[in-house]
Amino acid sequence: MDNDLCQKIREWVDSHEESVISDIRRLVSIGSVAELDSSVPPYGQACRDVMEEYCKIAGEHGYRCTSYDDRVIRVDTGEGGGRPDIGIWNHLDVVPAGHDWKYEPYGLTVDGGCMIGRGVKDNKGPAVAAIYAVRCLQELGVELKHKISFYAGLEEEKGMTDIHWLTDHQVELPKMNIVLDSRYPVCHGEKGILGITVANKNALSGNILEIQGGESENSVAGRARMVVKAAWPVQAPGGLPDWLSISWEAGKLTIETKGLSKHAAHAEGSENAIYRLFCAVSGKEPSCKALRDLLGGVLDKATLKLFETYADLSAGIYGDGLGIAAEDKISGRLTAVASLVALRDHICSLTFNIRYPITMKEHSGLVEKIGATAADLDMEVASYSGKAPGYFPAEHPMIRCLMDTYNEFLGRDEKPFTMAGGTYARLLPNAFGYGFRLVPETAYPEGLIPEGHGGSHSADEAVPVELYKQQLTLFILSLAEGQKVELS
Repeated sequence: MDNDLCQKIREWVDSHEESVISDIRRLVSIGSVAELDSSVPPYGQACRDVMEEYCKIAGEHGYRCTSYDDRVIRVDTGEGGGRPDIGIWNHLDVVPAGHDWKYEPYGLTVDGGCMIGRGVKDNKGPAVAAIYAVRCLQELGVELKHKISFYAGLEEEKGMTDIHWLTDHQVELPKMNIVLDSRYPVCHGEKGILGITVANKNALSGNILEIQGGESENSVAGRARMVVKAAWPVQAPGGLPDWLSISWEAGKLTIETKGLSKHAAHAEGSENAIYRLFCAVSGKEPSCKALRDLLGGVLDKATLKLFETYADLSAGIYGDGLGIAAEDKISGRLTAVASLVALRDHICSLTFNIRYPITMKEHSGLVEKIGATAADLDMEVASYSGKAPGYFPAEHPMIRCLMDTYNEFLGRDEKPFTMAGGTYARLLPNAFGYGFRLVPETAYPEGLIPEGHGGSHSADEAVPVELYKQQLTLFILSLAEGQKVELS
């Protein structure tokens, strides 16, 4: 590692702190949740707005943007065209804000030395970092042996149709691709992802007016609710847990549960509001037996039994209820979380987000197992879609270079890893994740970020400014060191 260059990078990053934060704020202020059915194709007005703003920012730094059908932006950082040697990838769409924010989701706040707002981690903060990384190397006079371009997609969170469009239209892609949507050091493999929805075959009681919960398919549900006809005034039974609330108005009984939402890829420590809802109404939660007895006068036995079944299916995070528990040595245990629930035409559908081990290769076997479990319960698989696992050899010279830079920079001795998250890396050629989050993270000031908040898909998504600058410095240095590696 070039220590003199490292010091120059640190000083450059310090001198551009206000500019970096300003550019991130411009993107975070746009609530760019992709809308696949929008009247403004392909992903809605907000995604178009954030795309245009990112292009403005890149242009202000002297770079040229190319739009691929308003799905992906390519930013070229030098003269001439042609195929880039290295592509740096981010996305500008975000998951919905969800609930219980202390700060404004779409108005970047700097408080207690932290940037707070939807997208500061995932993935608008890193998208801005890509711009400044290349600019820093250029201004410090570092020779860029490999042509670098960076890319920003507009529909990563829901299905990555943006990248599928590129491959379907045979757009020429870089020789090597680095995705800044992971954590440091190098992520060289990603678990397979399966989104699957199961539903009851027979109609539920007509007294059920509404069942809904969850914010996005790839998040543990933070809220859920059920509305039931109840012609008489209902008072909430005593002794209910603090995550459950009950109210009655105009002949409707509303039952609501709160959980602790986390990214479905990192579900450990979460609390699922959908699971809690079904536990409460079925009586599987002992403290809710009075509620179950109350509903027994309104709902038929078959409906209550189904709720108990849904509670069993959504219990835990390792797929035991679905009959699909599995693990391997490379990527660990399969996870499965109930992420969405809905009621339509008296049919209740429950969606699971599943991250399965890399060595399983295909998700078809999981669909068959879940289908068999559902059939035994008089249910069926209503729909499913999946993404195959991704893998890049950890022995590659670029991986070794980046690992050496990372370990020397931080004084660590870590190895490349695999993860449960799903990024563009699984769909791009010669691709892997490198940053843009350091673990463990710098602690937030006491009392600033509520417990369970601050994560990529959580309320009050946050990153300390000094930590962001450290990550940016590391990435710039890594790009410089990576210029020494021969690309085949």
